[in-house]
Amino acid sequence: MWVGKYLVLMSYVDDFPYFGTTEMRKWFETEVVKKMKLVLNGECTDFVSIEVKQDLIAGTIEATFSKYYLVLGEKYKEQLGTRKCRVPMKHGVDKILHDLVVTPEAHQAVADFPYRQLIGSLSFPSCHAKLEIRHAISLLSRHLCDWDATCISAALDLLAYCVYSHDVGLIWSRGTDPHGHNVPYAFSDSGFQAPRSQGCRIVKMNNAAISLTSQRHTTVDTSTTAAELSEVFLASNDIAGFRNMMTEMGMWLDGPTTIYCDCQPAIQVAEGERNMASTSRTLPIRTWKIRERLDMQECALTFCRTYDQQADQGTKALDESQFVYLRDCMNGYNAVLLEDPTRKMPHACYSYKQLTDHLGKFANMDAERANKSKRKLP
Repeated sequence: MWVGKYLVLMSYVDDFPYFGTTEMRKWFETEVVKKMKLVLNGECTDFVSIEVKQDLIAGTIEATFSKYYLVLGEKYKEQLGTRKCRVPMKHGVDKILHDLVVTPEAHQAVADFPYRQLIGSLSFPSCHAKLEIRHAISLLSRHLCDWDATCISAALDLLAYCVYSHDVGLIWSRGTDPHGHNVPYAFSDSGFQAPRSQGCRIVKMNNAAISLTSQRHTTVDTSTTAAELSEVFLASNDIAGFRNMMTEMGMWLDGPTTIYCDCQPAIQVAEGERNMASTSRTLPIRTWKIRERLDMQECALTFCRTYDQQADQGTKALDESQFVYLRDCMNGYNAVLLEDPTRKMPHACYSYKQLTDHLGKFANMDAERANKSKRKLP
């Protein structure tokens, strides 16, 4: 930041969280009480049910909904029973919900279940610090008017997961992100399906997500490449917004913002190295906008392996091992653990050994793929 003094204040209804340099904070605290009736509560440890833990020595800030989910689990204790779930949605349930057509008879049989209230209670944290459940919320929200027993079971599985992982949120860390200090970057992925694809995009900074969106595309995609391009375009929109906001705050970015994509053809089309036949005007217009942002050095596309594509968790229900790995990459816990293997982690996260074993498996896969490629050469 180019200024020596700064104050950042957020107005949220009748709350004013703020931070800044010591001199500016003291000035604000002295002057603001002269202008309005205000109570200064000191360090922010709880905000709209978000529990905030700051460790200035370790350089981390953690945000969770631990108490919120424990209370919610107690409220639905009778419906939950002994249900246990280590992922937001069991593998294959996403496809069932996607194709589900609820009959009036099936809905009437369970119409008295407080489905809307449960989904509303689950979705609030997903907008702030429980971002990994956005995909499940997206699917379950499609049946707010016509739920059946299948929807209820999936919703209770999601609640069971949230109770199990109540102390897992987001953790930002200082000085360990390879992209640099306060430098945003994004992940973009899409699951091609009819009639409209499910896409996910994540914007991160200082090792953890600051934005995650998982939703169906508004237009029909005609191929996997088209679906990936649509999501890359949406990710570039998010990046443009964050870059503009940071510029207004005096946080200038030296180069383009990286968007990670696991589809080589989509990257080639976006960079102009490959053409894509299409009868739709929407896709070419979006592609040209991506190219413009690439030319203007606002963003840059970088290929990443599918098993490192953090946005993959927002397009489909994954198995436990891969989900936990991608979740903790997205929310910053893996970065903190690799920096300090002795740090106590939430019980739902990987241990240091589990994480290194998982990374070793990927390294072996890369080595095997490289050897196969060598054997194919004449």
